[in-house]
Amino acid sequence: MANSFIDIFRIKKRMCKNQMNEPGGCAGCLLRSKGGCYTCEFDRVDSNPAEIERILLKWAKENPEPKYPTWVEWFVEQGMLPEKVEYTSEKVLKTFAECLNKPIPEDIAEKLELEAR
Repeated sequence: MANSFIDIFRIKKRMCKNQMNEPGGCAGCLLRSKGGCYTCEFDRVDSNPAEIERILLKWAKENPEPKYPTWVEWFVEQGMLPEKVEYTSEKVLKTFAECLNKPIPEDIAEKLELEAR
């Protein structure tokens, strides 16, 4: 498991990206300051680094890095994602965005002949 600062920082960035795709954004984050403000504990000078590392490593274990790219990443690589797409409803846009940001399932990745990361 990760132990270097760089590894911890990468986990933190991945956790933030994941959290921003969740309803409520940072409000449900495990690193949100307990003091009621919206400050991230990772950014606070008076934080407990060992506790932050424990939280991040636990999160990383429960949320392994995806083996395959997201649909957005794959479509961009294929040059298939249009720059501007008009949607007829907000619900369609939200569902489409949620789907595109998820990793490609393994069975579909195999059919697309994608190699695991």
